[in-house]
Amino acid sequence: MRIRLPVISIKLKQLIVSIAVATVAIVCVLFIAIVWVLHLSSTSLDKGQTTGEAKLLHSLVDDYKQSLSRSIADYSAWTELYQYFNSNRKDAAWEKENLGPYITQAFAVDDLFFITRSGRMAYYYPLPAKSSILAHMLRDKRTIVQVANLAFAREISGKEMAVGGFTSLNGIPSLVSAVTVRDSSSKAHSNVALVAVRVLSTSALGALGRNYGITGLRPVMNSDMGIELRTPQGAVSSIRLVWQPARAGRIFFRKTLPIMFAIVILTLLAFMAVAFVAVRILTHAQAQEQRAQQAELDATEIRARAAEETARTKSAFIANMSHELRTPLNAIIGFSDMIRMETFGPVTNEKYRDYLNAINDSGKHLLDLVNDILQFSRIEAGKLSVRMEPLELEPLVRECVRITNGIALERNVRIECNRSGGPPMVLADRQATKQVLLNLLSNAVKFSPPDTAVTIDCRDVDESRHVIRICDQGCGIPAATLREIGKPFVQAEQTYSRKFQGTGLGLAICFLLASVMDAFIDIDSAQGEGTTVSVTFRKPVALNAVQAA
Repeated sequence: MRIRLPVISIKLKQLIVSIAVATVAIVCVLFIAIVWVLHLSSTSLDKGQTTGEAKLLHSLVDDYKQSLSRSIADYSAWTELYQYFNSNRKDAAWEKENLGPYITQAFAVDDLFFITRSGRMAYYYPLPAKSSILAHMLRDKRTIVQVANLAFAREISGKEMAVGGFTSLNGIPSLVSAVTVRDSSSKAHSNVALVAVRVLSTSALGALGRNYGITGLRPVMNSDMGIELRTPQGAVSSIRLVWQPARAGRIFFRKTLPIMFAIVILTLLAFMAVAFVAVRILTHAQAQEQRAQQAELDATEIRARAAEETARTKSAFIANMSHELRTPLNAIIGFSDMIRMETFGPVTNEKYRDYLNAINDSGKHLLDLVNDILQFSRIEAGKLSVRMEPLELEPLVRECVRITNGIALERNVRIECNRSGGPPMVLADRQATKQVLLNLLSNAVKFSPPDTAVTIDCRDVDESRHVIRICDQGCGIPAATLREIGKPFVQAEQTYSRKFQGTGLGLAICFLLASVMDAFIDIDSAQGEGTTVSVTFRKPVALNAVQAA
């Protein structure tokens, strides 16, 4: 009698597994929810902080631009400077002391230009030979002149009207400011404009940003990131300022996440400890369940062996009965043949002759059925031995065609043979191969309609295999039946439309014989489109390679 304790242990184990899965799921969901909330909070904090930094940068950029404009505006109102450029004299010592070297150092600019109303460059510093930046800017003289003209256009007598903005001078991001050189004691219009250029270098901007807690400040060209910069004309420049956001929210999130992981891991470890104790309690019950399962498995194996023994007994019974049936059938066929040939006297009544033909045909048909059953039983019982040898297929195919040709002529069906390459050699048993080919070729002829052809195609698959394909143009095999083809007593035709008699063992015998010879059969068919049966054999070279290995 089977005890009930293992059943209880299985139920408890399932309950523990269910609780464990539910707990892990709840912990994971809570963890994901908390992480999601923290992520949203940190992202929102980062967005707010980035927006604040952008506003600060806008203000910082305006101050940066205005400081340069105010500086050169104050300088340009110097009466002596106005008088110097309105006279035609040149004084190198005065220029060195009051123009290029002085202005670039005093106002922290990189390049300095004085442009006339006609667009002529009256003075520039430093010289192109000493400044690669200035050499670039001289090639972009048009931009410098445009900024100077803007200063001329906005000039108001007696007022400082400096213009400034950000632009690219031959690919170099720069801050450009321009103002007209005027006499503070006169209201006359100026003929010269001062243009100062400050290069937006990464080092200078980085130092400027660090003073306000902004790191990584640098200019970029033709980008969608960062803040926009305006040209002196007020248009959007191709230059943008980008920086490294502080990301306080992300830092907080990264610091908090390990703590959350630790809490989750400790929770899971505690639950695993509880589950382990529960599993240890049920170990004895599980062991008993395993013993019961093993006993059931042993009983199943005993039943399987009994079924195999029953199958062998059935096969032996069928074989014995087949032998017993063949003896009287041979006598019926033999005596009916003697009467048909009128060995001991004529048969005068035609009706008797018709009966004799029917008896003879029926006896032969019944003998064929008995032979099929007998052979199938022998193969299934493992009593069929084959003699594997190198075999030339072409003579064997011709012999099978010659045997089947009589049936083909009666049905007006042509048998055509195709061959590619040299004479095919395979490793097989001659008698078994002949029977397989005869059965397949007979089926192809039998199911082919008149005035059609059955094709036999022999070709190599690769270096180790050879295939024979037998193709007909018959009724084909339904898909449902095709899946069952090769099983005993399964026939290609549907039961309601059968035109030909048979036990349905022919293809099953072919499959078994092919398996014994280490060959295999493949059937490709569709209802109403004919059938192609492929038999693949090994070549003798394949056996040699296996033996060598």
